[in-house]
Amino acid sequence: MFNLVTQRFSYIRQFSPALLRHLQLIAEDNGNGSLLEAMNLLRQLNDQNKRKLPEGVPLGFIPRKIRPLIQNDGTVDKPGWECALLTAVRDQIKSGNLSVKMSKRFGRFDDFFVSPDQWEKTRETFFKRAGLPSKPAEVQGF
Repeated sequence: MFNLVTQRFSYIRQFSPALLRHLQLIAEDNGNGSLLEAMNLLRQLNDQNKRKLPEGVPLGFIPRKIRPLIQNDGTVDKPGWECALLTAVRDQIKSGNLSVKMSKRFGRFDDFFVSPDQWEKTRETFFKRAGLPSKPAEVQGF
């Protein structure tokens, strides 16, 4: 499957810099450090129009099965590394380990809840607008 992704690298490369420029990722835990570090590195490389990867690029996010496809004799293949990075980002977003800031579909679960303080401020107006009883004792008669 990974070989199919790398064959489409030129197509992916057409939109990935713009996507990465605007995509703000939030890690849900500390296990995605190398992935976020690699994302920041790729953003820097894109901003500076550099085509070669520097020494010591993060590889911790790459699964062991596909590492031989990316790293040959100590050198890292940039198209393969970039495809592995984008694939890992996609997988981590789908699994919920990364979230996208300001996204409804891929946002943080906790962002969907209203804090108790904010709820107390808007509670009365919410029930008035909805036409629902605001006191629990009034619910049975409703």
